Amino acid sequence: MMGGSESLRDLQESRSIGADVFEFPLVESIFSFKKILNALQKVFADDLAILSNKLIFINICTFDGLEILENLSKLQFFEHIDVSNFIFNFDRKMLIKSEKLIKKDSFKVFEYEKDINDKIFGILEKYNCKSKLNFSISGGVRDESLVSIFEYDCKPNFIKTGMFTFPIMNNKSIESLKEQVLHYQCIEADLLKIIKDSLQFKNDYVVRRQDHMINYIINKLAK
Repeated sequence: MMGGSESLRDLQESRSIGADVFEFPLVESIFSFKKILNALQKVFADDLAILSNKLIFINICTFDGLEILENLSKLQFFEHIDVSNFIFNFDRKMLIKSEKLIKKDSFKVFEYEKDINDKIFGILEKYNCKSKLNFSISGGVRDESLVSIFEYDCKPNFIKTGMFTFPIMNNKSIESLKEQVLHYQCIEADLLKIIKDSLQFKNDYVVRRQDHMINYIINKLAK
């Protein structure tokens, strides 16, 4: 995941470890998108053909970011990379926060699901006719969400849920998708526990070490 639209260092490090997918978490304008194109061109300048096998996720979190879709046809892509290499992810939770001016993260996506889905898929059906965009959906994806999402004519290429993003095949049934989402959610729960336990261990060590050093210094100064 890149730190921003001009994250040259992140891109360079990702390239050095052979990453096949790059994700830009917050892209709000066509200007930001152009910065991403320029950063990719700089990092892969010696061999742009490498990019033809990469996927670049563009996370759209505000409705202002939708201007990217309006201007895609006007952009000149590199010889070895085109719009099909980009996956435009619609982060439903962030889009709801942006539109409704919600400050807290405690709200539930399903409370606004019908409205946000209608807007997202309305936009997609408008622009997909022109450019056949690859896209994904994220934010509060539940069993009921999958059912409602797949009622639209325009189907996502990917579903993002927490730490994981997985492709949607044409022959996937809703039931198999539900099982797949649950599978990855179980893995994520296990990973989060490992991370939590690791952080707790490090925190406990820091607290013990700090107490030890304070007591040691107090004793030294008291002599």
